[in-house]
Amino acid sequence: MLKEIKNDPRARRTRQLLQQAMNELMSEKRFPEITVQDITARAEVNRATFYAHFVDKYDLVNAIIRDHFQNALDANLPKEPTLTRTNLVLLIETVYSYLSGFTSQCSAPHVDSDQGLMMRQVQMQLYTVLLEWLKRSAFHTKSATTTPEVAAMMTSWAIFGPALQSSWGSPKIPSQQLIDQLMPLVQSALKAYMQQDMVLSASG
Repeated sequence: MLKEIKNDPRARRTRQLLQQAMNELMSEKRFPEITVQDITARAEVNRATFYAHFVDKYDLVNAIIRDHFQNALDANLPKEPTLTRTNLVLLIETVYSYLSGFTSQCSAPHVDSDQGLMMRQVQMQLYTVLLEWLKRSAFHTKSATTTPEVAAMMTSWAIFGPALQSSWGSPKIPSQQLIDQLMPLVQSALKAYMQQDMVLSASG
């Protein structure tokens, strides 16, 4: 489905219209108050078209979050990043910055609120990114004691959890302070997968 959408300019255009409509509506009213009818009226499409692309309004806003977060990753990371210390730092910085930017537009949301549940999309996207890096690593078949899937799962939560709580907490923990404390943990968990030259330089 996603592949077909990417290859279909009309489908991409429709999704963009629906996402733009949702973005505009969320700047005008609270998310629970927004209906599918509001979205389709603003986008000037019918309900059947909406449901051809999204299950419900949650599915739509989750797609918006994933796209925005991916855009942030694309802007801050190399085109084809590998698992190095430098890229891990950039990844944590991007997650923290994105979560901070999202929460600055919300009034102290709870983790189990609509906003908190939506932010799970960041963790899921983070998992996907890390898994790609781990599978691309030339070292994981030699000394890793965990599969790339489990390593990506653990590491995505190790980054997402503290970044979410830090960006939503009061007082907030500065990003550099968070990175300094997270990196030893993350590097230790991914030691078998890390690019050798970066591991050596980080320990030197």
